[in-house]
Amino acid sequence: MRFAILLVLMTFSALGNDTLVIEGLKTGKEEIKYLDWQKKYSEFRIQLMVDDHPNYEKKIKYEGVRFYDFLASKGHKITKDDLIIITCTDGYRPLLKGGYFLDKKAVLAYKEVEPKGRVSQDKRWTKVKMEDEYVTPGPYYLIWPSQKGHKHSWPYQIQKIEIKKE
Repeated sequence: MRFAILLVLMTFSALGNDTLVIEGLKTGKEEIKYLDWQKKYSEFRIQLMVDDHPNYEKKIKYEGVRFYDFLASKGHKITKDDLIIITCTDGYRPLLKGGYFLDKKAVLAYKEVEPKGRVSQDKRWTKVKMEDEYVTPGPYYLIWPSQKGHKHSWPYQIQKIEIKKE
């Protein structure tokens, strides 16, 4: 198990810790770095306040891109028959049904607007306590404005997103 996690971490560190890989797009595989969101995809950028965050006991404001609209710009409009497979830095791989995204409220966050307290090394995130340690949710975090209607996984430390049909 440790070898598998180490292999995943080595694979992602080779890409750089701020690179997001998206596979299954009609335009092919995309590798997107943090600075690309400001330069190439600025029309999708928004700020989102999360009122009832599942990991923090306070409101958190994020900057990111409208996930549904971004994928649609790449030729892929999410349907209920899609399966979104997320790979996180620690090896966690949640499977999210396409129906979770049809309300177009999901945001792929690439930074917190004003991190406070235990701030990550890259100064983009407030670290969150998970089990016995504080971890950064970055480089990417999939969020919604509220848990209402979205009590499924809110994956963080995202390195790869795959889109498949169920």
